[in-house]
Amino acid sequence: TIDPARENRGNRVVRVVGRLRPGVSMDRARDEMRRIAAAMEQEFPATNKEWGVRLETVYDSMLDQGVRPSLLVLLAAVVMVLLIACANVANVLLARGLSRQREFALRAALGAGRSRLFRQLVTESVCLAVVSGTCGLRLAVFAVQTLPVMLPPTLPRIDEIRLDATVLGLGLLLSLASGLFMGLVPAERASRVALVPSLAQQGKGLAGSSRTLTRHVIVVAQMALATMLLVGAALLLQSFVRLQHVQPGFDPEGVMTARISLPRTQYSDAARMSGFWHRLIESLAGMSQVQSVAVGITAPFGPGVRAGGKARDRAHASLSPDTAISAVEHVVSPDYFQVLGVPLMAGRSFEQQDGLGSPPVAVVSERVARPLWGDKSPIGQTLEWNGARQLEVVGVVGDIRGADGRGARGGGLDREPSAAVYFSAAQLPQRTMTLLVRTSGEPSAIVPAIARAVQEIDSAQPVSQVRRLNDWIDESTAEPRLTTTLSGVFALVALLLAAVGVYGVLSYSVSQRTQEIGVRMAIGAERDQILLLVLRGGVGWALGGIAIGLLGAFALSRVLGTLLFEVGPRDPFTYATVGVLLALVAMLACYIPAARATRIDPMIAL
Repeated sequence: TIDPARENRGNRVVRVVGRLRPGVSMDRARDEMRRIAAAMEQEFPATNKEWGVRLETVYDSMLDQGVRPSLLVLLAAVVMVLLIACANVANVLLARGLSRQREFALRAALGAGRSRLFRQLVTESVCLAVVSGTCGLRLAVFAVQTLPVMLPPTLPRIDEIRLDATVLGLGLLLSLASGLFMGLVPAERASRVALVPSLAQQGKGLAGSSRTLTRHVIVVAQMALATMLLVGAALLLQSFVRLQHVQPGFDPEGVMTARISLPRTQYSDAARMSGFWHRLIESLAGMSQVQSVAVGITAPFGPGVRAGGKARDRAHASLSPDTAISAVEHVVSPDYFQVLGVPLMAGRSFEQQDGLGSPPVAVVSERVARPLWGDKSPIGQTLEWNGARQLEVVGVVGDIRGADGRGARGGGLDREPSAAVYFSAAQLPQRTMTLLVRTSGEPSAIVPAIARAVQEIDSAQPVSQVRRLNDWIDESTAEPRLTTTLSGVFALVALLLAAVGVYGVLSYSVSQRTQEIGVRMAIGAERDQILLLVLRGGVGWALGGIAIGLLGAFALSRVLGTLLFEVGPRDPFTYATVGVLLALVAMLACYIPAARATRIDPMIAL
C-alpha cells in the first residue's frame, strides 16, 4: 500500500522493479508503457505533461549515469596501448630476425626446414609474451590494491574488482595471443632464408626493401595510434579542467553535512518533527565555531530524494498546461540559503513565523521566476504547484547546480542548474533531512559536536553520511576524473612506446647503413647532410603516422562527445597542439641515432 502522504501526482520519486512475462520483449514493454504515459498525460495534463517512463534492464541501470561510455573509452585506450606495444615488439623481432639470418642459413643448410624455423621463432615470441604477461600480472596485483582509491564509489560493482582465476587466465591467454600476433610476421619474414647471400655476409643482416617497408609501416601505425590516444586524452583533460572551474552557484567551503532520518514511531506528527529540527539548529547555532546552520531535504550534489512537479503563475492557471514549467521541490529551513551562500535576488528568505499556522509561502529560483513572470516582480505573486497547492512567493534566489535530484551519482557540475521551488521546513516537516553547518575553521572539527547535539535531543538517534559538502561535489566529478587520469596515463605510455619504436627503427637503420654513410662521408658529404639524410628517413614516416592519427581521431571524435564539457570533440587547438607535440617527440627520437650517424669514422666504416 502506498503511503497516503505520498499520494501526490507531482511526487516523482518512485522506482518500480518488475519482471517481464515470458515471451514479452523489452521493446513491447516499452511501447506499452509509452501508451500508458500518453494516456495519463491526456487525463492529467497539469502534472503529467511531457512526463514519460523510462524502461531499462537492471544491467543497463547499473551501467547508467555515464559509466558505460567511460568504461568503453578506457577499454579502447587499453587496446590501443596493447597494439602499440605489440607493434614495438614486432619491430624488435623483425630486426633481430634480420641480424640472425646467417644463423638461420646455417640451420637451413644443415637440414632445418622453413616450417621448423618458423615454429622456433613463433615459440620464442610466445615465450617472451608469457614472461612479460607474468610480470604484468604481478604489477596488476599492485594496481588492484591501489586503483580502488582512485575509483568513484558510484562505479557499479566496485567491490567485486579483484584478481581471480578468471582474470589471471584471461591475462595469460591475452599474453599468448599477443605473442602469436606480434611474432607471425617477423617469423614468416625471417624463415625465408636465402642460403648463399646469408652465408656470404659476415654477421650483418641483409635488410631488403620489403622488410624495411614493413618496419616503417609499423612505425606509422604506432604513431597513428599514439596520436589518437593523445588527442582523446587532451580533450578529456581540457574538459575536466573546465569542469573544475564551473561555479556551482553556492559556496561549499567550510560546510559540513550530515544525514538524519527520524523514526516514524517516535516522530509521527509534524509538531514532533519540527521540534527536533528546531532544537538541533538552536543547539549548534550557539557554538563559537559555527557561523550558520540549517536543514534541507538534501544538500546540493548530496543524497536524498527531491520530488519534481509543475509550477505556474496562479493568474494563468486557467490557461493551457504549457504555461507550467517543470521544477524540483526542496524543503529547507530559514538559514538554508545563508549556509550555502546562495544569493538572495529579491524579497526575503524563510523566517520563523512561516510555520504551520501561517499562509503557505515559497521561495523560487531565477529559472522559475523568469519564465513565469518575466520582468514583473514575482514577490507577492501566487504560485500554483502541481495544480493543487497555492503559495505566496516571498523570495527569489540564484540558480544552483546539483539541485536536480540526481545527486552525486548522476548529476554533476556539467549539468545546467534546474528550476527549483523551495518550501518552508516548518510548513512541510520531513522526517529525513540533511543538516548543513557552516564553520569558521576546518569543517571536520565540528563532527563530534554534531553527534553530541543529536544525542542530547534523542540518545537513540543515529547520524549518517557525515561529509564535507566539497566531498559530495568531488564525488560528482569522480568518473570524469578517473577517465581523464587513466586515459592520460595510457596516452603517455603510448607516446613513450611510439617514441622508442621510432628510435629503435632508425637506430637499426643507421647500423645497417654504416658502410653507406661511410662512403658518403669519404666522398665529401658534410655531417649536416648526413644528419638530414637520416632524419628525413625517420621523421617522414613518423609525420605520416601523425597525420593518419589526426584524421582517425577526427573521424572517431563523436565517441568522446558525450564525455566532454564545453570542449568540442574536434577542437582545432587540441589537434594542432597534439600534432606539434608528437612531431617534436618524433624529431627528438630520430635525432639521437641521426647524430650518432654523423660521428661515424669513414675509415672504420669502410
